[in-house]
Amino acid sequence: MKTLLGVLLAHLTLLALAAHAAEAPRRPVPGVVVRVLDGETLEVLVGDRLETVRHIGIRTLLIEHPVTGSERYRHWATAVHARLVEGEDVILQPGIAARDAAGRLLASVRVHGRLVSAELVRSGFAEVMTTPPNVGDRGVLLALQARAQADRAGFWADADVYRLYRPARSGVLASPRTLSFFHVDDEKSGLEERLESFESPEAAIRAGYVPSFDYRIHEERDWRTRVVVTVPGAPVPAAVRAAVLQPSPAAPRHTWRGGVFVPVN
Repeated sequence: MKTLLGVLLAHLTLLALAAHAAEAPRRPVPGVVVRVLDGETLEVLVGDRLETVRHIGIRTLLIEHPVTGSERYRHWATAVHARLVEGEDVILQPGIAARDAAGRLLASVRVHGRLVSAELVRSGFAEVMTTPPNVGDRGVLLALQARAQADRAGFWADADVYRLYRPARSGVLASPRTLSFFHVDDEKSGLEERLESFESPEAAIRAGYVPSFDYRIHEERDWRTRVVVTVPGAPVPAAVRAAVLQPSPAAPRHTWRGGVFVPVN
């Protein structure tokens, strides 16, 4: 009964979000950036209305330094974001899911033809965070993140980042037929006729879904792909420089324990 109730509540939530999303534009729309709010969110004047826009596919790295905290990194990311877009004319391409639960417009943002999310990842001031159904640029962004890590761009030049960084977990796709959820990289999800989207595996579990048979394999592969460890001051290994979507041999080993991945000594 709890499982069925959870799935029903998830359906009602999605219907409410769909109704809200109906108010969002579907085609590319021009706008002017009024200001940035942080490393991943900005305010854009679209016609006569002010939209709070969140970049699709990325977030600022969450780095909790035991001494200095996270503010230094957040301020740095916000300043870089502002230099890229503040006061600029932009084109917004809303995602398949056009708004999030907070009502923010989810969009790919282009300035002078450049995809801003890609520029932030390439320069090392954002990481990939995929929330289905907005998955279109995932492969490109993962490749750019691997390159930024190999080149020690932006945050990746800070030795503390390699010690403290934990990748953002990807959202999941869930099947109401099997009551299981799939990693966004699992091609088996394409065999399902209808899928629900969740921003995290925890959200899917709360709605009554369980991991698919291959979920943990894809989750660990995603983790290994994005956690690259190099010794500060040492030359970047050729294997890391060549890594695009494949894990580096230098990546730390992890194992699944109690629902999370933990390092293997």
